[in-house]
Amino acid sequence: MDNNDLNEFIENVPWFFNEDDKINVAGETNFTSHNDFKSKYPKLTRLLSQARVTIINVNELNEYMLFGWTNKHGESFGWLCLPPHKLDYLRNSELHEDHILLLRSFGGIVERWNEPEESWLCNLKSALTLKDSVEGFDWLEELFTERCKDEGLEPGINSYDYIAFAFEANGNMTLYNKYTSEVLMFAHDHCFEHILPLQNCPDYTLYRLQNCRTFSDWVETVANQWLDNIQK
Repeated sequence: MDNNDLNEFIENVPWFFNEDDKINVAGETNFTSHNDFKSKYPKLTRLLSQARVTIINVNELNEYMLFGWTNKHGESFGWLCLPPHKLDYLRNSELHEDHILLLRSFGGIVERWNEPEESWLCNLKSALTLKDSVEGFDWLEELFTERCKDEGLEPGINSYDYIAFAFEANGNMTLYNKYTSEVLMFAHDHCFEHILPLQNCPDYTLYRLQNCRTFSDWVETVANQWLDNIQK
């Protein structure tokens, strides 16, 4: 296996593949996008266009795209991603149109290696993928209801108006309103400094993100965090 990005990924994320997995480098390519992607996501387009893109097949079943860059320290760093989806596959989903636009050109992130410490992707299990996106607060729904009841609060928010799209290992999740694309974070366990409590919600439940109002803002913020760490 002579692909440096893949070797670095396996070394830094040894738990992702099993020992008996058959990993095949199917080729290398350049990032391409559908119409309107660049105008909605200019920073992400710039980032992905600078990547070394390796197509990987695992056990002749699962395909991934490895986006690799070189950081300021001369090290390989990047994302293991799913391939894009066809529009027909996305058309009947509950996703916001901006998420659908993204997924037609970029399948979302399932792992990272050598990531910058300031990245909002740190500690995430996945971000932006169709397969992991879920309507509502998932298992945090009961926690939210209980905490609101305990504090006598009626936030007036319908959890099923939201799509969770980024998931931390500890259960925190980032969501967007599927009608407006407004972004919130459900952070039941955190020490973040970039989030602000949502009015009339209990502590350690829903928060707004500073300087990040919408789904596309979130995507562009993450892209910029990685662009800032690429070797010039």
